[in-house]
Amino acid sequence: MKKELQQKLFDRFPNIFRDRNKPPQETAMCWGIACGDGWFHLIWSLCEDLEKVAPETVAFQVKQKLGGLRFYVKKSSHEARRCLDIAEVNSFKICEWCGRAGGPEGSKGWIRTLCLECRKKEQVGWRPWHETNFFWFRVGKFFRDLFVWRGQNEDQV
Repeated sequence: MKKELQQKLFDRFPNIFRDRNKPPQETAMCWGIACGDGWFHLIWSLCEDLEKVAPETVAFQVKQKLGGLRFYVKKSSHEARRCLDIAEVNSFKICEWCGRAGGPEGSKGWIRTLCLECRKKEQVGWRPWHETNFFWFRVGKFFRDLFVWRGQNEDQV
């Protein structure tokens, strides 16, 4: 995320991001917010919600992982966890780069949530999410092995 956008979040929510100047031995916030600018409004809304329901919340790390927003906190209440979960689910519907509607897809081992326009700009040979998801690969392997175990030829599977 651009430094200017990060600074807006830090200025508006100083309690949530109060550890950002601490060393890496204490927090990962020293590296800033590690995601695209498109999630700025999502993170802003999340911080507003956290301020209301759990003002003691302190961010430990904010980043993109496997196409979704990860907002790790030091202290978490049930209400805060609910807000964090909702933001994470919503991040899979918002382009990380521009903020428009998007969806997770992957290429070359990386999964990102991008809109069609940003995906075209990326031009790295995107594949649908289900083709890169390790879980579905394992499920397919399980059923193939099951049929082979039951006496079927691998050619018949």
